[in-house]
Amino acid sequence: MFGQQPGKELKGQVVSDSLDVEGVYILNQNTNTAAVTTKEGYFLIEVNVNDTLFISAIQFIPKKIMVTNKMMDKGMVVISLEEKVTYLDKVVLTPYNLSGNLEKDVRDADIKPDINFYDVGIPGFKGIRKEKIVPLGEALNYGLITQIKLEALYKHISGYYKNLKTRRQWDEENKAVTRILNYFGHDFFINSYNLPKDDVYVFVLSCVVSTEIESYFYNQEYDLVIKTFEEVYNNLNEE
Repeated sequence: MFGQQPGKELKGQVVSDSLDVEGVYILNQNTNTAAVTTKEGYFLIEVNVNDTLFISAIQFIPKKIMVTNKMMDKGMVVISLEEKVTYLDKVVLTPYNLSGNLEKDVRDADIKPDINFYDVGIPGFKGIRKEKIVPLGEALNYGLITQIKLEALYKHISGYYKNLKTRRQWDEENKAVTRILNYFGHDFFINSYNLPKDDVYVFVLSCVVSTEIESYFYNQEYDLVIKTFEEVYNNLNEE
């Protein structure tokens, strides 16, 4: 499935009835090239007729489409994705004597203030902290309008916080890929799945962005990690 020369650039848009379509991963299984959708769900990827595109994101059911002559002539494809719903075997609800009045429940809650490191004589964190992403509700909160609130509101409107979240998400995904590769080694993927060395990273990344493999790995559930590798590999190679 690898090694084919790229052809024409195909523009596409991922759409969903209810979920955010930014950051969806588009993989051309034939050329092993990839793209990521914009805030509006648009992407651009090089394809040939009969190439297979694998579309995935943690919130959607993965989907595969084959590039047709009609798509190439039109130069545009719209891909509709379905939300991935996780069903729980058992849900236990524990009552906390809540009235349903949010303001009253918060006021009556026995919430203790946070304890600072220095309060107990322990040196605290002195490094460079990540920028706090102020919740939109806090930025819009009534009362004293401060410069900080105005700045936070502007950052929500301008999409700054959304881009920051997306960048941090990809940073974490790349870290997860690196840790998985360090644990299993490139040879494992080369020998087990007959992948060229240059394709190993993209394969593991596609696992991270479209499945729960990161959680399995950090919980040391390696049997589920291997099972996920097999499922993704089989999906990528289905005709």
